[in-house]
Amino acid sequence: MLKNASLVSKLIGGTVGVAILVLAAPRLMAEMIMMPVQPTLEQLKQGDAVDDKVLMKAYEALLQSETWVRTGDGLLKRAWLEHELAKRSGDQAEQVAWLEKSERSTEQSVLMAPGNPHAWMRLAYLRYRLSGAESGAKEALLLSLRTGPYEQVLTLRQIRYAIEMWSEFSEAEREEVRGTIIWADTIMHADLVKLAQTHPNAQKVIISALAKDLDQLKKFIGSLFNR
Repeated sequence: MLKNASLVSKLIGGTVGVAILVLAAPRLMAEMIMMPVQPTLEQLKQGDAVDDKVLMKAYEALLQSETWVRTGDGLLKRAWLEHELAKRSGDQAEQVAWLEKSERSTEQSVLMAPGNPHAWMRLAYLRYRLSGAESGAKEALLLSLRTGPYEQVLTLRQIRYAIEMWSEFSEAEREEVRGTIIWADTIMHADLVKLAQTHPNAQKVIISALAKDLDQLKKFIGSLFNR
């Protein structure tokens, strides 16, 4: 009886081990495919120069890795590389085709990971660039604000694109943006001042947001006009 119990225990243990390996294998294969091109992705992230052929090789490796496992993060990387390829194209039709691919990849990414504010911000940018504010760009931007209200690396982009699409926002939606502006002024005051100085419509929107606090408004206006 003890021998039978031991045999059953070993069989169960072996079956569980095989199951774990089977489940882990696709992700392991995807990671192995991407390993050689990780330095290329890091170079791009740092803003270093990357040869066109090397960039395409990284893109092809990413597509190959997706045959093993597909994730929201992986799809966002794909969208990023497609955008990079669009920027390098000298042909307008080809550039638009790459941007449309990037848009589709980003849409797939947010379906798999709807809580990612970076993905929603990229989708807002792509939709706005390809088709204007009425293409769903405003909705994507609002979802970026709502899923990442304190994501500092995104804050200025969120505000800038909200100002670009200001006429499309309802008053309630504008209040959401104003809340972000008020918070941004407390942690990136100089950057917000620079945005107001360089963007044609930013001053009015930012000042209207800060008007709720006269001391904060005075400080901002003083910085804006070097007083």
